[in-house]
Amino acid sequence: MVKLLDGKKVKAIGVSNMNAEMIDAITKATGTAPAVNQIERHPLLKQPELIAHHKKNNIHVTAYSPLGNNTIGAPLLFEHKEIKRIAEKNGVEPAQV
Repeated sequence: MVKLLDGKKVKAIGVSNMNAEMIDAITKATGTAPAVNQIERHPLLKQPELIAHHKKNNIHVTAYSPLGNNTIGAPLLFEHKEIKRIAEKNGVEPAQV
């Protein structure tokens, strides 16, 4: 990918689901930091250390699963009582809150 970047075949290189240590290892091995890292991020999984690392290293974060992730059987954000209460009060769907 770095050769494609250097050869002007691509404008940027991105990764997905990498932690700070992985990003640093890639950067050290290739001399090039990824431009973006796509990660799961929502109010129940904020990942502040990773976000701080990426800000420091000018790596854009693209988030997925904004309503939460149910792989462990936990309620999604729009299933929380407080979210439902706010939605009902404002006449909108919980996912809109």
